[in-house]
Amino acid sequence: MKNSTKEFRRIVTGHTKEGKAIVTSDSIVDRISLGGGKEFIQLWGDDSIPVHPDNGRMKENLDFFPKAGGHRFFIWVVPPKSANSDKPKSKEEIDQLLPGFTQHFESDNPGMHTTNSVDCTYLISGSIILELDDNKEIALFQGDSIIQNGTRHRWHNRADIPAVLITTCIGSERV
Repeated sequence: MKNSTKEFRRIVTGHTKEGKAIVTSDSIVDRISLGGGKEFIQLWGDDSIPVHPDNGRMKENLDFFPKAGGHRFFIWVVPPKSANSDKPKSKEEIDQLLPGFTQHFESDNPGMHTTNSVDCTYLISGSIILELDDNKEIALFQGDSIIQNGTRHRWHNRADIPAVLITTCIGSERV
């Protein structure tokens, strides 16, 4: 594991004036100690007014990625290329399982995609490579976090074990 228990890495993406996806920040986030062993690590935030589903149920038939003002919270697993022996599902099968998912992907550039969202992702285990525009690659290791601000990207797992990530995806608007 690259990170010790004393460090949490946060990578933030953004855009150049020309609209290219770039890394705008790559830093270690300070812990806030409340004493007695209690600590908080604020990875990212913004203010908005959410609506609470008091019945405890998630709405059904939502597109995989949220519309502006919406949000999603999910865990995802990226297997190593060497373990990728299953036959990939068709676009139609994927759209049945994850409505709206494939519409964000470039047909002529497999895996590359863009969403109108702020994606706050934490790498639980394994390692993974984030590719941005101009083939810029950023290696993430267990304990790293990344905040993507609507940037064009694709993921690669070149390690020998699956990468397990957790993401909160918040629908946003482009300015």
